[in-house]
Amino acid sequence: MSPVPADISSLLSLITNAATSIESYYKSNSSKPYVPSLDDTEPHPLDAEVYPLSVRKAVQTLEGACAQLTATLVRPNSTVVNKHLRIYDTACLGVALRAQITDILLNEPHGLHVSKISKRCKIEQNKLARVLRTLCSQHVYRELSKDVFANNRLSMLLLSTSPMADMGMHMSDEPTNKSAVQLADTLLDPEWGYSDALEKAPFNRAFNEPYSIWHYFEGKEGNKKAAEQGARFGRAMNAWSAALDADAIVTGYPWNKLRPGAVINDVGGGWGHISMELYKKYPSLSYVLQDLPERTEQAQREAWPTQCPEAIANNSIKFKAIDLIKEPPVPNCDIYLFKNVIHLMPDEAATLVLSNVRKVMSPSSRVLVQETIIQYAARIPDDDVALQQAEPPLLPNYGAGRIRQYYTDAAMMVLHNSQERTLEDYITLGKTAGLQFLKTWDLGEMSAVEFAPTGYPNGNYMSPVPADISSLLSLITSAATSIESYYKSNPTKPYVPSLDDTEPHPLDAQIYPLDVRKAVQNLEGACAQLTATLVRPDKTVLNKHLCIYDSAYLGVVLRAKIAEILLDKPQGLHVSDISEQCKIEKRKLARVLRTLCSQHVFREVAKDVFANNRLSMYFLSTTPLGAMGMHVSDEPTNKSAVELADTLLDPEWGHSDALEKSPFNRAFKTPHPMWHYFEGKDGNQKAAEQGARFGRGMAGWSAVIDADAIVTGYPWDKLPKGAVVNDVAGGWGHTSMELYKKYPNLSFILQDLPERTEQAQTEAWPTECSQAIARNKIKFRSIDLFKESPVANCDIYLIKNVIHLMPDDVATLVLSNVHKSMSPTSRVLIQETIIQYAARVPDDDVALQQAEPPMLPNYGAGRIRQYYTDAAMMVLCNSQERTLEHYIVLGKAAGLRFVTTWDLGEMSAVEFAPAAL
Repeated sequence: MSPVPADISSLLSLITNAATSIESYYKSNSSKPYVPSLDDTEPHPLDAEVYPLSVRKAVQTLEGACAQLTATLVRPNSTVVNKHLRIYDTACLGVALRAQITDILLNEPHGLHVSKISKRCKIEQNKLARVLRTLCSQHVYRELSKDVFANNRLSMLLLSTSPMADMGMHMSDEPTNKSAVQLADTLLDPEWGYSDALEKAPFNRAFNEPYSIWHYFEGKEGNKKAAEQGARFGRAMNAWSAALDADAIVTGYPWNKLRPGAVINDVGGGWGHISMELYKKYPSLSYVLQDLPERTEQAQREAWPTQCPEAIANNSIKFKAIDLIKEPPVPNCDIYLFKNVIHLMPDEAATLVLSNVRKVMSPSSRVLVQETIIQYAARIPDDDVALQQAEPPLLPNYGAGRIRQYYTDAAMMVLHNSQERTLEDYITLGKTAGLQFLKTWDLGEMSAVEFAPTGYPNGNYMSPVPADISSLLSLITSAATSIESYYKSNPTKPYVPSLDDTEPHPLDAQIYPLDVRKAVQNLEGACAQLTATLVRPDKTVLNKHLCIYDSAYLGVVLRAKIAEILLDKPQGLHVSDISEQCKIEKRKLARVLRTLCSQHVFREVAKDVFANNRLSMYFLSTTPLGAMGMHVSDEPTNKSAVELADTLLDPEWGHSDALEKSPFNRAFKTPHPMWHYFEGKDGNQKAAEQGARFGRGMAGWSAVIDADAIVTGYPWDKLPKGAVVNDVAGGWGHTSMELYKKYPNLSFILQDLPERTEQAQTEAWPTECSQAIARNKIKFRSIDLFKESPVANCDIYLIKNVIHLMPDDVATLVLSNVHKSMSPTSRVLIQETIIQYAARVPDDDVALQQAEPPMLPNYGAGRIRQYYTDAAMMVLCNSQERTLEHYIVLGKAAGLRFVTTWDLGEMSAVEFAPAAL
C-alpha cells in the first residue's frame, strides 16, 4: 500500500469547529453564559442537562479528533506505552475514592496541605501527594501550591455521596478490578472462552463463583461484603445512566405522536425512573411497570408515592410483576420499552424474552430496545449504517468520542459474559423472535432500535472564571504545526504518516529536538485539557474509571499475538480467520479488537476485517514495547496495582519505606523485593521468565522516554580530553557505549554487580563496541554500591535510573559512598525523572520550564509518564521518583552541593559537586 500522509489540517479544523459549537452552547445559557474553568467547583446548569443532539455530536467530534490528532503526531511508542500505563489511573482513583479525599477537601477553596489531608485519611503524606499529583496532571483535583491540594470541577464527582463515586468504587474495587485481570486467561481458555453461559465470565473465574454476578450481588450465603458491593453497584448505575444520557429517549423519540391514552410498558424497568420522566413530560399517556416482584413492590410502595404521586392519583401507572424468561408482559400495549435489559442476556435468552413479547403484541404495537448500538470502526456505505458516521479523517465511529460504547461492552464481557450488539445483531434477534426492524433512533450516546410484529404494515403514526478555550485551541494548532513541519523536513519521508501506515518512519527511532519534544507535550496536554474542559464532567470522569478495561484488552491482544497474526496482511483478515489462529471465540475477539481500533490500535478495514496499523506494530512480541505491554497487563503488575489502595490504607504497610512492603509484596505474599522475585529464586521459573521479559521491556521504555538524550543534552564536549566518566550501576553499559561513539576522546569506567560487569566485558562490549576495548577507553570494575565506593577521582559519576529504586536512607548511603571518591572537580549526574508540581510556582523556583497558561504548568497529560513511572515505583518497589527539592535534600545529606538541572525533554539530569567547594 502506498503511504498516505495524515490530514492534520482537517483534524485541526474539526477540533476548532467542535470547540466553538460547544462554547456557543454554554454562552447561550442565561444563568452562566460561559464555559466554567476546570478550577470551578460549583455545578453549571448544563451539567445535568441532556445536550441537544447537535452539541452531543460536537462533543464526540472534539474527543475523537483530539485523540486522533495526538495519536497521529506523537511518536507511536510514546502513545502505546501511555495506553499500557493507564492501569495506574484506576489504582490512583481507587486510593482517592477509598480515602474520601474529595470529602476532606470540601469547603476548602484554598486547599489543604498534604500533611493535613494525611492526618485525616491516614495515608502517609509523601505517597498521598504522589497519588494526588498524578490525578491533578489529568485534571482531577488541582495543586494550588507545592503539596497544597484542592477540589476542582472533576474531583467534585468523587464525593462519597455522588453516584459517580460509587461507579468509581465499582470499577477500582472488587469485583471489577480482580475480574478484569482474568480476561485474557478466560478468553484463551478453550472451554470458557467459547461459552455464552453467564456463569463463565472472568468474574466467575476470579471469585470461583458458580453463579452469575447478580446472584453474588444478592449476598447469598451470608456474604455481606458482596451485598454491599451490589447495593453500591445499584447506586453507580444512576451515574452511568446520567453520563450516557439514558434519559435522551424522553426527548429523542416522538412520544407526542402517540394517541392520548396510549400504553407504554416499561419492561424490566426496575423502580421505573424512565417511566416517571416520560409521565412528567407526557401525562396523557398511560404506563405499566413490569419487573421482578421485589422491584415492582419497591416501586409501588416507595418510589412512585414519594417521587411521582400524581401518576398514581390519576391512575396513569400500573405495577405488575413478571419473570421475563417464563412469561409474556401485559398484552396489547402500544410501546414495549426495554432499556438496558437485552444486553445482559446471551442470544438464546434474549430471543426467548423478545418472543414472549411478540406473543402479546397487537398489529400496531412496537418494541423499543434502548441500549448501545456498537458501531464498526471501518467506514461502510451510508445506506448500511445504523448511526451517522463521523466526517473523515475521523474514524467513522468517532473513535475516542464514543469509546464508552466499547467500555460498556467490555464490562458486559468481564462481569456477565454478555454483550452490547451491532444493529445487525439486533435485527437477527428480532427476526428470530418474529419482529421486523423499523428504524434506529440516534440518542447521541445510546440508541433505540424499533421493531414491529412481522407480517404487519409498518404504520405511519410517527415518522466562576470562564475557561480560556481560544488559548488552548491556539496551543494545539501551533504545536501541531511545529510537529508537522519537523516531519516535512525529513528528506526520506517528508510527511506525517497516517495511522494506517505500518511502515516505520525515519523519525520514529530518533530523539526529537528539544523544541519539538516540548511541542509534543504541549499538544498532548492541551488536547487533554480542552476535552476535559468542554466535555460534560460526568462523561470525562466515567471514562477515567472505565480505563481499567484498556489494560485488560491490551493484555488479550498481546497474549494472543494478534499483531503477529496480522503481519504482512495489508488487506486485513476476517475475525473468523484470526480466531482460528489464536483460539479466541470470534465474536468476543471482534469486540476486543473494535474497542482498540476505536483508540487507533489496529484498524477495522471492513466489517469484522482487521489489520495492523502504525500503533499496533508495537504490539509485536519481538518488540521491546511488546514485552513492556506484557509486563504491565500481566503478572506481576496487574495484580499488584489492584492492591494499591489496601496497601496505602494499611497503618503499617502504608507508612513504611521498606522495599518489601509494596503492593507487589501484598499481592504475591512474598517477603522479598520484586528484584528477588524476578531472579526466580526457589525454582520459580514463571517469575524468572517475567524478569527476563521485564528486562526486554525496559529497552522499549528507555526508547520512549528518550533515555539516550543525555548523550546530546549535557556538554560532554566541554570536558577535558581523556576525562573519565564512571557509569555507576550502568548494567552492561549501553549509555557508556553511546557516549563513546560520540565522544571517543573520553575514557569510561563501567561499574555494577560482578555478574553484570562480567557480561558487559565478555559479551556486550566485544560485539557492540570493540574499538573502545582496543583503544583502552573502557574499564570494567565490579562494585557493591551499599558497601563500597566507586573508582576514585573520576570527572563524572553518571548514575542513571538507579536512585529511584531506593528509599531515602539507602540512596543517601550510596551517594555518600560516591562522595568519598570525588575530587574537588568531580561531578555527579543523576539521570532520572524529576517530578514537577501540578501547581504553578515562581520561575526562579522551578527545575524545569513550566508550560504556558492556561495549560497546567507540568504539561498535564503531555508529561503524564513521569507520574505513571512514579506509580510503578510505588506499586512494584515501594520506592519513588523525586522532585528537585527531594534530590537536593538527598545530595546535601550525602555531602553534595546542587549545581544545576539539565532538561532532557522527558527525563532530566541533576548535577552535584562536592559540598566543600
